[in-house]
Amino acid sequence: MKKVAAVLLVLLAIGLTGSKLYSNKLIITEKSMLKGDIDSFPVYADEAASRTYSENVIFDGVLKADEEVSVHSEMAGTVANKYKKAGDKVSKGELIALVDNSLEKELLRIAELNLATAAKELERAKNLLDSSAISPAKYESTLVAYRQAQTSVTNLKKQVERSYIRSPLAGVIDTDYFEAGALLNVGSQVADIVSTAGLKMVAKVSEEEVIKLKIGDRAEMYADVLPNLKFSGKISRIGTNANRSFNYTVEIAVDNPSALYKNGGIRPGMYVKAAIKSYENKLFMVPKSALVNDAGESVVFVLEGEKALLRPVKTGRRDDLFVEITNGLKAGDIVITSGQINLKDGTLVHRVTE
Repeated sequence: MKKVAAVLLVLLAIGLTGSKLYSNKLIITEKSMLKGDIDSFPVYADEAASRTYSENVIFDGVLKADEEVSVHSEMAGTVANKYKKAGDKVSKGELIALVDNSLEKELLRIAELNLATAAKELERAKNLLDSSAISPAKYESTLVAYRQAQTSVTNLKKQVERSYIRSPLAGVIDTDYFEAGALLNVGSQVADIVSTAGLKMVAKVSEEEVIKLKIGDRAEMYADVLPNLKFSGKISRIGTNANRSFNYTVEIAVDNPSALYKNGGIRPGMYVKAAIKSYENKLFMVPKSALVNDAGESVVFVLEGEKALLRPVKTGRRDDLFVEITNGLKAGDIVITSGQINLKDGTLVHRVTE
C-alpha cells in the first residue's frame, strides 16, 4: 500500500512539473510571436537631451541682529527714574533711565550766572580798553575769566546730559541690569539692546564651498524650529581670512526683517539653514542609470533600430538622477537605461515602456 502511494506522489509531481514547463513555453512562444525573435532582450531607454542643471551651496548658521549694543552708565549716582525695562521697544535717543543729577543742575545754574557776570565784565573791559582807561593786560585777564566761565558751563551741561541714559539705536531691550534707586558707577552695565531694523545669518563656510559664493548672491533660508517659514536674503559679507578650521565667515542680510519679527516668530539666536544657487545652465545629459563601467571607462548602450550599440562617453557634472555627457553622444540619441546586464555591442533588443 505504501509503495502505491509513493508511486502516485511521484506521478503527481511529474505532472505538475510538466504543466509548469508547458505554461512557460506558451509565454515564450507568445513573446516570440510579438517580437519575432526570442533572442531579443527587453530594455528601457530614454533620450539624451539638454536639461536644466543647477548646483546649490547649502550651509547652516545662526541668526543675529544687525546691531547689538550694551549700554553703560557714563555717570556715577543713584537711579532716579527707570523709564524702560527688558522687552520694551525703544527708538533711537529714547530715555531709558535717569541718574540723579540735582547737584549737577545746581552747579550748572551757578555756572551760568557766573558766565553772565563774566560776559558783562568783558563788555565793560572792552569799552574801557577802547577809551584807554585800562591796560591790554587787564582786558586779557577779563577775557580769560570769561572763557573759563564758558568752559565750566559747557562741562556741567555735559555732566547733566550724561545723567540721561538713552538708547543709541532703535530696537528692543533684551536685558536690563538696574532698578530705580540702584547705585551706578561710571561704566556700570545698564541694558542690552537688540536692533529690529536688520537681521543677518552668520555662518562658517568651508574653503571648498566659499569659492562658489560672491557678494550679492541670493539665498533661501528657514529656521529648524520653523521649517515651514521660508525667507530670503543676499550675501552681504564674505570673510577674507579663514579660521583655524579653514572656514570663512559668510553673512547674509535677511529681507524684510521687521515683518519676520512681527509675524513669523523669527528671533536672533535661531539656528537656520541657507541654500544658494551657485550654478545653473542647460547641459546635455542622460539618466545616470544609462552609464556602464567597462574596464574603468564610462560607456552607454545606444538603441539603433533593434540593436544595442556600445558607445564610450566622457562625463561632466552630475546630480542624483542625471549625468552630463561632454563627448560621445549627440542630441536625439536613445540610450538604454535598464536591462544592460545581458547586452554586448550589437545585441538584439526591443524597447519596453512598462
